[in-house]
Amino acid sequence: VCIPVFEGSLTFEETMRSVLNQKNSNIELLISFDLCADADVSKDFVANLEKHLGDTGQQNIHTMTFSHETHLGWISNVKFLQLQAQGAFVSILSDDDTIP
Repeated sequence: VCIPVFEGSLTFEETMRSVLNQKNSNIELLISFDLCADADVSKDFVANLEKHLGDTGQQNIHTMTFSHETHLGWISNVKFLQLQAQGAFVSILSDDDTIP
């Protein structure tokens, strides 16, 4: 699951929780912060998430985060994430979307 983030701290946590609620056995979660003014809030949430995953034994979710010093724009950020993805299938999830 690739999540390009730009100024999305208000909805980012809900987006992340929808990914965590998935029952898939192996999820690669890639998050790319595109010159976000609120990136520290989102990065703190990701750090807490990684600790939570370790504490609860959820070894099936592997996270990687990236931060860009210049504004890429949505399309370039998505392309960047696609190049980083290692899985056979890739899902793009905007920072204000959820997975049912």
